[in-house]
Amino acid sequence: MKIVTVMNNKGGVGKTTVSFNLGYTIAIENKRVLFVDLDAQGNLTLINGMKRIDLLDFKKPVINSINSKVSILRSSKDFNILENEALNSEYKLDFLKDSIFSKINSEAFDYCIIDTAPNLNTLNLSALSLSDDVLLILEPDAFSIAGLKDVKAKVDLITERQNQDLKCHIVLNKYNIKRRTTKEIEPILEREECYKERLTIPEKTEFKNNAIFYRQSIINNEIHESFKRVANILEGEHEQQ
Repeated sequence: MKIVTVMNNKGGVGKTTVSFNLGYTIAIENKRVLFVDLDAQGNLTLINGMKRIDLLDFKKPVINSINSKVSILRSSKDFNILENEALNSEYKLDFLKDSIFSKINSEAFDYCIIDTAPNLNTLNLSALSLSDDVLLILEPDAFSIAGLKDVKAKVDLITERQNQDLKCHIVLNKYNIKRRTTKEIEPILEREECYKERLTIPEKTEFKNNAIFYRQSIINNEIHESFKRVANILEGEHEQQ
């Protein structure tokens, strides 16, 4: 099971929408996908038409099938308790692996997509420590770029001390080459090794609306092709392992 964490310490950049559409794009290719909603807000759970669960059920863990190819470990509103448990554990960065993922049958899934809360707490760092890849979701604005330094520093720290095989990819969401901010920010990102694949998701209003209001992923259009490119890069690495 290839584990992909979707992350940024800034909210509103589209982490959940990217997680949702990436997961269904992968599933279309006949892959079995497990969503893990690690954000107490539970947006990934909600757009899949489900409610958050009790923390005890998350810790068991109780996994629900959405369809024949997609399943989800739903969010809990009590992740603050889980965060405290992680902080007080002896091996903090191994907390999710030891307490949750060790109980998941990895043979039952090809991919796991972890949608994280907009912070750099212990749970999120623990997710990085067990992941094969991290997608850093940015949008073309100064605040998003300013926060990149902090997130990237944590990714580099985990890579150096805990998970040398972790691969980092920057995904520029809401990409519009006609926007002045995109033209200003993209040259800055091009200095980053994580942006070498130039992964971008076009700015389309109906893209977000489909995920939030209609609980549907976008297929057969420009946005879907962008997600296929992300999926193909992840799959290419998967085949090499």
